[in-house]
Amino acid sequence: MTDPSPVLEQKVRESFSRVEPERTFQGCKIAEDERGMIVRIYSQSRRGPGVLPPPYRIFRFDPSSGILSPLASEEADPYMIKLYK
Repeated sequence: MTDPSPVLEQKVRESFSRVEPERTFQGCKIAEDERGMIVRIYSQSRRGPGVLPPPYRIFRFDPSSGILSPLASEEADPYMIKLYK
């Protein structure tokens, strides 16, 4: 996974704020597969203290519509960080 351009990161940030309004976006990584763009989004709960490393979730992202769709665990597995604590 790689860092997105600033423009793409802003699109992901805006979409994430609509999907997860109770969380604070902290960054993302992107990848492409045969079905489109995959994003790993790091975020923290707006309530309570932050944790390190920040938790993340994996989504499919459509840059033209701005739609984020969570991936099922078997789809997300190739994009998970092994031994992430």
